[in-house]
Amino acid sequence: MVISTDRLLSVGAVVDWKPEPVLPTITGSESSLRRMFHYLLDNALLSLEEAGRRNPELRIHTSVKDDAIWVEITDNGVGIPAQQRLKVFEPFQSGWKRGRGKAGMGLSMAQEIVNSHGGGIRIDPDYASGCRLLVNLPIRYSSEAEA
Repeated sequence: MVISTDRLLSVGAVVDWKPEPVLPTITGSESSLRRMFHYLLDNALLSLEEAGRRNPELRIHTSVKDDAIWVEITDNGVGIPAQQRLKVFEPFQSGWKRGRGKAGMGLSMAQEIVNSHGGGIRIDPDYASGCRLLVNLPIRYSSEAEA
């Protein structure tokens, strides 16, 4: 599952990707983590489409802090109202205004994958120009993996 260049172009999104030059290895299922990122990026693109902004932006930033890899996915789409920020992680919750035929499972499944890897996911409550998702995945060092 990959977000295609065609999809990004159709949305017209400017992508600002700021990866950490070197990230430590994490233990986990590569296919599950790919699916998790697909769900999160797909959600951001849907938000950008629904907002219909002239200058849609998608920012992805990675960093290492507190023995975890942190990923911030930020868009300037429609955002998620404060009262719905916990509910969007529940299965079958879809807040899209336009009938998109979505089951409302993307964020729920992304959270399940993050949790199964010992990490966390939340919506940044201080970001008001769309939505910023904060994902952390723990770094497991070789001595921990052997224990």
